[in-house]
Amino acid sequence: MASARRLRPAGLLGALLLALASVSPASAFEPKPERPSIDYDDVGGKVFDAVVLRPLGVGFTVVGGLSFLIAAPLASYSVGFDEVWDLFVMGPVDFTFLRPLGEF
Repeated sequence: MASARRLRPAGLLGALLLALASVSPASAFEPKPERPSIDYDDVGGKVFDAVVLRPLGVGFTVVGGLSFLIAAPLASYSVGFDEVWDLFVMGPVDFTFLRPLGEF
């Protein structure tokens, strides 16, 4: 009778694999979603834009507005206000306030 209680090695291995398969989670076989990576080259460009170029753009906007006041009477005789406004005011405004950070 003692030999009837002993499990064969193949039966023991099968029982162990069955128990292991029943407790393993099904999500273990799903691919993990990729984490978004940070492009460190792009971060340097954005920092340079925010620290150096945007303050310079504010200065150019002020200087362009003052230049428009000087050029507006002269432009009324030649090209018109719209072209001078776009050149002296809207160009620096677009560069400083309207374009996305880090795009030059």
